[in-house]
Amino acid sequence: MQKIMFKNFLRKIFSAATVAIILLIAPAARAAEILPSCAKAGNCGLNDILLVAVNVADFILGIVGSVALLFFIYGGFVFILSGGNEKRVEEGKQILLNAVIGLVIVFASYLIIQFSLTLLGVKGAGAWSDLLKFTNTIR
Repeated sequence: MQKIMFKNFLRKIFSAATVAIILLIAPAARAAEILPSCAKAGNCGLNDILLVAVNVADFILGIVGSVALLFFIYGGFVFILSGGNEKRVEEGKQILLNAVIGLVIVFASYLIIQFSLTLLGVKGAGAWSDLLKFTNTIR
């Protein structure tokens, strides 16, 4: 009986944290500059269209990072509060492992996006292109 109540308690905490993050994301979505400044004037070029795609990808990657953090917390709760039950310990380990795999995928996708944009010569696409701007001036 106590295990069922505890499991329901963990689910309620996890659900409340998810709702709180979603409510915090909505203002961040408005604050994120997804559209470039040329969108109001109507004189956008191909570079600006690529910047919109980059901004959307960066926003989505930020949300996915937040979700991974939630799974780290949830997996940690399951692992620590397993009470010696080997099934729960393994479940907690699996949740933590899946969160790590998810973060590796997110970081790899970010690197691929930034590397591709640097190769295409898109300016203002983020931190990686800022670090490599000196290469564009040498050419």
